[in-house]
Amino acid sequence: MILSDDRLTTIGTANLDIRSFEQNYEVNVLAYDPILTKELKEDFLRDCEKSHLIDYRKFLERPRMDRLKKGVAKIFSPVL
Repeated sequence: MILSDDRLTTIGTANLDIRSFEQNYEVNVLAYDPILTKELKEDFLRDCEKSHLIDYRKFLERPRMDRLKKGVAKIFSPVL
């Protein structure tokens, strides 16, 4: 999701890279709607209030099972 100038919103699956634009079947919607953009912005800011920062040191100290899950998921990421 990208919000711009409190009037424009784009939501979708496309990442901002060549693979997403040229090889993957990605889709985005572009909405010129100030009301929708405002609602999505407020929702995003509420999510930010519930979030917490994880620094790199803490990331390295995560449980072994979490690291294993990430490693397995990384193997299958090209087909997901």
